[in-house]
Amino acid sequence: MVHLSSVLDKLAAAINPFFPRYTCGKLLGLIVGLAMVGGFISLTIVNLRCEEVVSIQSGYDTVSANWAGHKLFVDNLLHDPPDLPETAVRDVNVCIAGVFTRNDQEFSVGQTTIQEALVDICLLPPNSFYDATNFPNAFKTCQRSALGDMGGAATVGGLDAVVGHANWEDAVFDIGLQGAESSFPGYRCKWASAVSEWAGDCANRPSDHAERYVYCGYSRNPQAPFYDSSTWTDYGDLSTVFRGTTFSLIYQYQITTTERVCPTVTSAIGSAQGLVSSIELVVTLIVATILIKLGYGKPKDGSVPSITDVVKGPGLFQVFERVEALEKKQARAESSKESIALSALQSTNTCVCSNPLPTPAYQDG
Repeated sequence: MVHLSSVLDKLAAAINPFFPRYTCGKLLGLIVGLAMVGGFISLTIVNLRCEEVVSIQSGYDTVSANWAGHKLFVDNLLHDPPDLPETAVRDVNVCIAGVFTRNDQEFSVGQTTIQEALVDICLLPPNSFYDATNFPNAFKTCQRSALGDMGGAATVGGLDAVVGHANWEDAVFDIGLQGAESSFPGYRCKWASAVSEWAGDCANRPSDHAERYVYCGYSRNPQAPFYDSSTWTDYGDLSTVFRGTTFSLIYQYQITTTERVCPTVTSAIGSAQGLVSSIELVVTLIVATILIKLGYGKPKDGSVPSITDVVKGPGLFQVFERVEALEKKQARAESSKESIALSALQSTNTCVCSNPLPTPAYQDG
């Protein structure tokens, strides 16, 4: 039967070869061993915890297309990519930060005819239209605070004369994004079929509204399929918007991807193993200091107790063993020399005694 004392001695020696040289070696080995095992298990459990990794992608995209093209862009932006991990959740926030369209003009300078494509503002439906028609929120206009310095950075010429504003940002919000009943009376009548409260606005529209009001994606040509009188209210029906006019929207987007990442058992164990030696060092330092200071930990050979020796452990022990082996070897060599010298002396003495000088003979006379 294996004795507990023997087991504890082996445990102490396995953890730190210096432990058995101290009177409290078994206790040191037991405490440090339990701390190492408990620390390893605790670290493994901690390392197995899943974490949420959040990545945010934000920016602006300017898209020039008819309503069908804008629908394609928004649907593609909102749709999860095929390589999205099953543990990931993707949240997309999109809004309209700017709107403009082309206003081509032709004029003559002398005998030369010049054609220019100018930038103009087109009218978008108010945000409540998208709620009433179940359109994606991506077509709603951004809050003014969300724009930041974009208005000052993206200067668009020619708008002052069109809408009477001092800068492009105010023009976009008051006309293109937020609507301006004062500048375009009754413009919401166009979407009255979707929002019944706007039906009363139709009486406020001027008779020439079809020529004056530029609705985004709608033609002012009476012969065009997507003329002013038509309205796109069914998000899934693209039968008419495919033939609408081109306009540009500046999309502001923020895509937040949250992925739950869980480490493997192997990686968790590997990470815990890397910290076990640190646990051993800290616990040994604390426990050995307490035991030595209290007088319970003393070297068995009667030497001065050293916390440093105990903490350094196997590395110092190997040096200690080599030094001790050299000392023993030197001691044996010295002993051997003394033995040889003594043997030689004894041999010499033996020779003198065994071969005495002849006694001289004296004769009488």
